[in-house]
Amino acid sequence: MSDNWLDPRTVSPNPLANLEQTIREHWEEARPNMVARLKARDIYDESVRNAARSTEEAVLDLQAGGASLLAAWEAVRTWYALLPTEEDDPTLERGEPDTWERAPDWEDEDLVDAGDVQPGGDAG
Repeated sequence: MSDNWLDPRTVSPNPLANLEQTIREHWEEARPNMVARLKARDIYDESVRNAARSTEEAVLDLQAGGASLLAAWEAVRTWYALLPTEEDDPTLERGEPDTWERAPDWEDEDLVDAGDVQPGGDAG
């Protein structure tokens, strides 16, 4: 095994870097049945792109409101990108990626309360 992962020149502090690849790797490990269904319908690649775009938009919205990049990522990463495992949530309460219309409204008190994200601060 290579020690390249230890080299700070090969690790990005930006969680949005290589987001599509991150999503693919996570979904294939955590949600293999969902991935198989999306591939069977030939919408897997599109679903990954949409999840990445929705995640990026939600992060940018939070940053525009004053949150740091990492606080914004922590607040929204499970909305589209890092989904729960099939064991933890077999059917995804809000449906699979092909049914998602848009990113949630991050200002909705049910999604991000004042204790989760502080402008310019970290998730807590």
